[in-house]
Amino acid sequence: RIEKILFCGWRRDIRDLLQQLDKLVEFGSEVHMMTHCIPLNLREESLMEDGLDVSELKHIVIIHHYGNTSVRRKLESLPIETYTSCMIFADQVFEADTMHADSHSLATLLLIRDIQAGRRAAKVSIESVVSHPTHSTALDD
Repeated sequence: RIEKILFCGWRRDIRDLLQQLDKLVEFGSEVHMMTHCIPLNLREESLMEDGLDVSELKHIVIIHHYGNTSVRRKLESLPIETYTSCMIFADQVFEADTMHADSHSLATLLLIRDIQAGRRAAKVSIESVVSHPTHSTALDD
């Protein structure tokens, strides 16, 4: 099936994730990416510097959104109910502070679930990548 995936956050290895995902999903799938850490006008350049030419992706189209994913109004601007899955990453700017990174990821998870409930949307699979292993049980859904 065609996927519509929301990526919250921007990791250093985002290029690898996108390349692998491109191999796994059907043609016409979309990846919506939201972060406030990389300006919209620098994202494709950043991916290119890391070795990913987005025009070479065969199955996915990347759609960029700007905003802090721990801010409700930013997430509410997205069509949360239309995504088939969601992946929450700690933004690379927070990687030195695992407590902050994981708190941000948890806030994002809770906001997405609350928005889904408010819109009476079906719960979709949400994967959250935490920085510190002892924090992972708090994010299990």
